Amino acid sequence: MAAREPYRTHRQQHLGDFLDLLQDRGWIAWEMGKEDSPTLFRIAERGSPVAECRTWEAETMAQRIADREGIPWMPVPYPGGLDRYNETMAQIRAMKSSKRGVSEHGP
Repeated sequence: MAAREPYRTHRQQHLGDFLDLLQDRGWIAWEMGKEDSPTLFRIAERGSPVAECRTWEAETMAQRIADREGIPWMPVPYPGGLDRYNETMAQIRAMKSSKRGVSEHGP
């Protein structure tokens, strides 16, 4: 299965999906860059100017926000194919299960 348009890899699709979530929660505004390459993301955190980011830079920003807000998330490792995407999603599901277990049973 190929990544959805306009993404070239599952890594970029995973990042874009998470940026959509962060935008829906009002923490950022983002769009794909206007350049020919979909590896360019334009992201503005609330109260900050727009930053043009390559994939890894956008992933770093997304991870920082995920950690700050307590959202289980991690980027798909390079090169970002379907196998790496599936492995990452399994790890995120495990993180969510672990987090629920901690909150249900104390620290």
